[in-house]
Amino acid sequence: MAGVTAQTGSSQEVVPSNDRAGGAASPGWVDACRLNEIPTLRSALAPRAFVERLDVAARRGRLPGFHADPGSGTFRVRLYGGNFDRMLEGSAAGAGSGSEATLRVRLLPGMPLAFVLISLFTVWPGVWLMDSMLLTYYPPAQNWIPTWWWYIPLTALPLPFAAKKLWRSSNEAATEDLRKTLASIARETDASPAR
Repeated sequence: MAGVTAQTGSSQEVVPSNDRAGGAASPGWVDACRLNEIPTLRSALAPRAFVERLDVAARRGRLPGFHADPGSGTFRVRLYGGNFDRMLEGSAAGAGSGSEATLRVRLLPGMPLAFVLISLFTVWPGVWLMDSMLLTYYPPAQNWIPTWWWYIPLTALPLPFAAKKLWRSSNEAATEDLRKTLASIARETDASPAR
């Protein structure tokens, strides 16, 4: 083709990704982390310096969803999990000449509660609506079995399957975000799992 030139030679360039780790490769231990299996991190920084360094990284856009209290050595980072977000809560305490940060993940209750309430408040009013529509457009329907006998199983039985699918996909997204966040925390504070 005219105007197109081929590049020769092998190019080993690494294209940075748009994640919390800033495109840097994550440490190997990060891939083994799960939402309920997070190691304690050890750093040579003092607890206050540990949290302050994370705060600086958050202000520079490398740790979104970060909030801290450097005085007490506590911090939290929002983990984005699609429908059900979580919060990574950490506490840095002195350990020898450095610090150890204990971490745990907590589910934010807003969306699970909203899912339950929306499910409850849409199924039963749907019975009234369906019954009204049947009686309006097909009057012999009033001689059938009551509408709720068939409408509730038809609409409520799929809800647990939908909830399970949402929960599974949310866990996968939150786990991926957790790993990116841990890689960023480790990089910013030179931390590694305590042995």
